[in-house]
Amino acid sequence: RAEIKGLPHLINAGMIIGILGISAESVYLASRVLRSMSHHQLVPEYFAKVDSKGRPRWSLGITCLVAVVLTYINLSAGGAVALNWLVSITSSCFFANWLIISFTSWRFHQALKAQNDDLFQETYAWKSSRWPLAPVWLFTISILIFASCFAAGVKPLGGNSLSAANFFEYMIGIIIIGGFTLGFKLIMRSEW
Repeated sequence: RAEIKGLPHLINAGMIIGILGISAESVYLASRVLRSMSHHQLVPEYFAKVDSKGRPRWSLGITCLVAVVLTYINLSAGGAVALNWLVSITSSCFFANWLIISFTSWRFHQALKAQNDDLFQETYAWKSSRWPLAPVWLFTISILIFASCFAAGVKPLGGNSLSAANFFEYMIGIIIIGGFTLGFKLIMRSEW
């Protein structure tokens, strides 16, 4: 609309590069998580096998196959509904990861302090000048986002009334994370 020559092409190129970067990261991370799960004997052992360059071929293959199937899910009749549920699950997992990262960062610093470890006094060590602002901010934002998911599930946007489908669409990710974590801890009897 601004009629600036080349701007639409530049924006499209930027979006395509961003999408390719996100998809490459997703395939990389998901295949490595699958390999790690194999090392912990949560999935079959062949997912941990790597080639001569250290790439987990089976994990990459499964990850790419699932990614292709999920890419085209929106073309089916109920694809938009399924995609919304998947987005809800993945976004909850994303914010749960940030919540865990902030908590882990806080506990790591407490452990170093309790052991009188001088890691942050090393020559190339980086220490936040405003510590503990970053993990506290991250933890607070993650909790607020989870609270927002709950609020949107109880009182849907747009004035719609409360329904089980709407509630679970917003809360399913949090329920899955909590349920699987609790199930893993009880079944494997690992420490909290």
